[in-house]
Amino acid sequence: MQHWLYLHFPSLSLDLRLLGDTASDMPTAIYAPSQNQVCQINQAARKHGICVGMGMAQAAALCSDLQVHTYDAQAQKRYLLSLADRVYQVASDILVVEEQALAVRLDNLRFLYGNDQVAFNAIVHEISPRVSDIQYAGGWSVECARVLALAHSNMLQSDTVAIRQALDACSLQFTELDTKTISAFHRIGVRTIKQLMALPVSELGKRFNNTTLRYIHALRSTGFTQLTPFQPQDTFSQRVEVTFDIELAAHCRPYLCRLLNNLEVFLRVRNQGSNEIRITLSYRDAPSDSRTFSSSALLTQAGSWLRLVDVWLETCQLPAPVTQLQLDCEVLEPHQGNSGDFFTDKTSYFARAQLLSRLRTRFGDEALWQPSRQHDHRFGVLSDAPRPASHDAVKDDSPAFILATPDVLGAESRVIFGPHRIQTGWWDNAGVKRDYFIVRTCQGEHWQVFREDAGPWYRHGVYS
Repeated sequence: MQHWLYLHFPSLSLDLRLLGDTASDMPTAIYAPSQNQVCQINQAARKHGICVGMGMAQAAALCSDLQVHTYDAQAQKRYLLSLADRVYQVASDILVVEEQALAVRLDNLRFLYGNDQVAFNAIVHEISPRVSDIQYAGGWSVECARVLALAHSNMLQSDTVAIRQALDACSLQFTELDTKTISAFHRIGVRTIKQLMALPVSELGKRFNNTTLRYIHALRSTGFTQLTPFQPQDTFSQRVEVTFDIELAAHCRPYLCRLLNNLEVFLRVRNQGSNEIRITLSYRDAPSDSRTFSSSALLTQAGSWLRLVDVWLETCQLPAPVTQLQLDCEVLEPHQGNSGDFFTDKTSYFARAQLLSRLRTRFGDEALWQPSRQHDHRFGVLSDAPRPASHDAVKDDSPAFILATPDVLGAESRVIFGPHRIQTGWWDNAGVKRDYFIVRTCQGEHWQVFREDAGPWYRHGVYS
């Protein structure tokens, strides 16, 4: 028999706004204008006597400094999907139910974790830092577990007898039956699920539609409704709304840290990395502004991206107060571990790539240039038009500095590389025929030298 875990988050919109905020201890409520009532409150608001379902006028009368935020179903759904991404690290069969709940199939996880409690602990470990309140329960169907979770049973019983006893005591108010159907059952004296389960199915079929019958069968464990399993997104896109308008760019950092940490989890689960992210700031009285951050190396960790973001925040001037931040990452590539070997040192490559990324973030792409070689084998023949700096520039054995006029090598030195013969240039009357070497002097300097036939040795370049 299937066994489902139902996780209900009664304060999900509050968690989206307040979790990790210094202002989270202030009385705060989420207001639903369509219903003209408070739908979510925090503990501080509850101490003032405010409760869910209360009108806005009454709530404001009970607490003069109540912080009120408008309910946003789309934002809450996006946050719920981000929680599903976290759970997907430790569980596979996940359902996103409505706008405030997740359902996870537990019976398949017993082979991995051993029992339901260990699986539950692994799931809660992933989401507990991001939600302040969880109502949960286990049952033989999603519908059964949902009723028990909304009734605050907080039980993980897999025994059918214990589940049946807990379910029978629940009121019809915790079911998914609409108000009209519940009123119809009340008129015939049916107020609990135990009384509902005692009614003959044949009699129910004469008075109620197929939707109601399918739901009752799911509660009885004699049928199951078809639900679409959760599938992780191929690209990353998350946004967060701030509690108070941000006027200084540095105050955006905690919210960006949260988004970058979620991005790190997103990439780690998929064993991918990225070299480009986009941060969008929404302002109170100004158009939204987007900034793309590019990395010369493939990044997977939040700290690596944060170092680039910090460079930008140091000089960023906000045109207006920030109300919302969004992080998008659409350029994904498979992450290859740096195995390396005893003969390859990649430290300098990644250091150069990180330096280019930081300079590009601070000054922009158009400010960075590097000299480039022409399609000519002769050393010292550089391009007249430099090109934008790139981390994947072709590496060769060119020295860092070329002497304008070669001079005679006078210091005692030892050849460590060569010869490298270059014989070309016949088309421009500046032909050369030289054997190039790299030498090390007694002072530890590395020079590029050459000789023509049996002539003297000349210094041509120096390596940094």
